[in-house]
Amino acid sequence: MWCAAGKGAFSSEEVARRFGKTRLPERVSHRELLLPRLAATGVSAHALKRAKPAGK
Repeated sequence: MWCAAGKGAFSSEEVARRFGKTRLPERVSHRELLLPRLAATGVSAHALKRAKPAGK
């Protein structure tokens, strides 16, 4: 996880892209996401809140 986040393979943009691709916001009623602590180097909560789901 830490290595993937560090090299950009697990990033805010990638998480947002996967949300859109899987249509996760349409399938769950809550808006909380739990990520491993080691993802912190590559994922920004602020960036995810601003991101528009891909495919919309």
